[in-house]
Formats: sequence, structure tokens, C-alpha cells
Amino acid sequence: MYPSERGGVMAKGIITDNEVRSYRENGYVLVKGMLDANEIGL
Repeated sequence: MYPSERGGVMAKGIITDNEVRSYRENGYVLVKGMLDANEIGL
């Protein structure tokens, strides 16, 4: 279930053009603070 479906908060911020470029080049991107502890199950 997505956060919006359970009344939670959606991801924070916007993924920048540089982050999109990094994702396309490397297949992943790290965005600190994008998810909180509940969203990643910690």
C-alpha cells in the first residue's frame, strides 16, 4: 500500500535534473531524506 493510500505523507522534495541524469547513467540515485523511518520499515 502506498503512503497516500494509508493517509501518510508522500515523498519529500523533488528529484533534480542532476539526480535524474545520475539515475540514467548509474541505474540508481541516493536522495537523503526522501523517505522517513516508517516508509522504509525501520
